[in-house]
Amino acid sequence: MKIRNLCLLALTLSLALPFAACGDDGGEEVFECTEANTLCWVISVPATFDATPLNLYVTGFTMFPPTGMPGAMFNATANPAIGANLALEYQQANIDQAGFTGNLYLAVALLVEGGGAMSPVEGIDWVGAMATPVNFDGAAKNIPAIELALYDDPGTP
Repeated sequence: MKIRNLCLLALTLSLALPFAACGDDGGEEVFECTEANTLCWVISVPATFDATPLNLYVTGFTMFPPTGMPGAMFNATANPAIGANLALEYQQANIDQAGFTGNLYLAVALLVEGGGAMSPVEGIDWVGAMATPVNFDGAAKNIPAIELALYDDPGTP
């Protein structure tokens, strides 16, 4: 059942993320990592965000827009401390052990109360993706900040 749910999440992200907010390196805030094989990323939501976060998923895909199963996936962050005017300073150690190697496009899904359990629900959950790949080469990775967008199902007419 757990693998089926991960497959559903990956499929949903692959469909949703091409339409989500994309981060860039336009001088935005950066959360600093220095230890090898560690990822740091400031993740935020707009000031209009008014939901209770339940799980945050960070995944890596080999192509953009993300399609299919992710090349790498961290465990869910339960009850992440993120909200309007409260950015999440996401830090993950041992990224190489989670399969984050080579060039990957990072994607995020923030599932909230009343939304999906393993995949985002249109108009409720929040998603985002980096349009520029990150080279996971064993060095510390400080990723430009990203603001998530409300999930808009690309399959809905």
